[in-house]
Amino acid sequence: MAERATHRDRLRALEFEAFVAGAGGRLLHTATLLTGEPSQPPGAYVRAEALLRAALARTYADWDRLRGGDPYDRARRELA
Repeated sequence: MAERATHRDRLRALEFEAFVAGAGGRLLHTATLLTGEPSQPPGAYVRAEALLRAALARTYADWDRLRGGDPYDRARRELA
C-alpha cells in the first residue's frame, strides 16, 4: 500500500510541475501586476515571486481536490 501512495505522490508532483511549467509565466505576470513592481529582469520580481510561491503552495495543497477543476483559476484566485 505504501508503494501505491508513493506512486500517487509522484504522479501528483509531476502533474503539478507540468501545470507550473505551462502556467507559471502567466501567473507571474498577474502577480507582478498585483504587486505593482516595475519591469525588471527575470528573477528580480521579489514581491511578485513571493506572492506567486504562496499562491502555488496553497494550490498544491488543494491539488487532489482540484481534479476535474481549473487549477489555473484556483491559482489566480489564490493570488488575489
